[in-house]
Amino acid sequence: MSSRYLIVGVRDVVLLPVSRRKSRTDFGKPGYGGACHRYRFTIYALKTERLPLDREASAAMVGFYLNANKLDSC
Repeated sequence: MSSRYLIVGVRDVVLLPVSRRKSRTDFGKPGYGGACHRYRFTIYALKTERLPLDREASAAMVGFYLNANKLDSC
């Protein structure tokens, strides 16, 4: 499934919880590391409220737990 547009002005938006976490990037630290040449966003519906990961988790571990707990994605 692919989406090329975002709806503007959507009301009743659920914000991310304050307890959200960022995983370690290819730069070795959590958070945004700069622009890439192509953006691909995937939205996941998970069967758990929180993945069992810490700040040092690699991208491979994040992907493993996302797929293991995925209900659906688009």
